[in-house]
Amino acid sequence: MHYYSSSSSPSILPTWSGGKKDDKITLYREQKAPNGMEGFYKITFSDISEAGFNWVGEWTDTSESFSYPTWRISCKKRR
Repeated sequence: MHYYSSSSSPSILPTWSGGKKDDKITLYREQKAPNGMEGFYKITFSDISEAGFNWVGEWTDTSESFSYPTWRISCKKRR
């Protein structure tokens, strides 16, 4: 999966990995926290239906005992 939010794409696209479990799709990418702590950036798609889905982006430590959400988006299908 690739996502970028500007009109130009980066020269190297990051690789995400993960999968589907319990009606959620979760993808990870290694990323250090601003303080240098090892961890992942994690995106989770949930409540997936014909009407839309929810999307959460968050940084988490390697044990996933701590996370810092950076966005929550609710996507609704337009008719």
